[in-house]
Amino acid sequence: MIFLIYLYISDIVSAAIFPANADPRVAKLQGMGLFVIGYLARPIGGVLIGRYGDIKGRKPVLLLSIVVTACSLLAMAFLPTYAQWGIFAPALFILLRIIQGMAYGLYVPYLGYLWQSMC
Repeated sequence: MIFLIYLYISDIVSAAIFPANADPRVAKLQGMGLFVIGYLARPIGGVLIGRYGDIKGRKPVLLLSIVVTACSLLAMAFLPTYAQWGIFAPALFILLRIIQGMAYGLYVPYLGYLWQSMC
């Protein structure tokens, strides 16, 4: 659901974060690239933090995942545009999308655990 919303607003995000292009197809590809980066970062988060979840338990990892996802979204909301910061704006946005994707990759498997423990 979240990714569908992102697909609808990818043109707006791409126009604010990346430099202006005359070709709308390039802007669409830049927006889709941000979508793909976040999606591909999911398994990396599971690999990096999954061992911590095995040792400490599922609850701390679920809390960590929720907090990191919320903080990355908050940072994206306050990120300046390309006109204000230049090349640093897209670089920071890509970094935040990677962090968000990694945290979301932790969050999704633990939702199954949460659902199982509640039923």
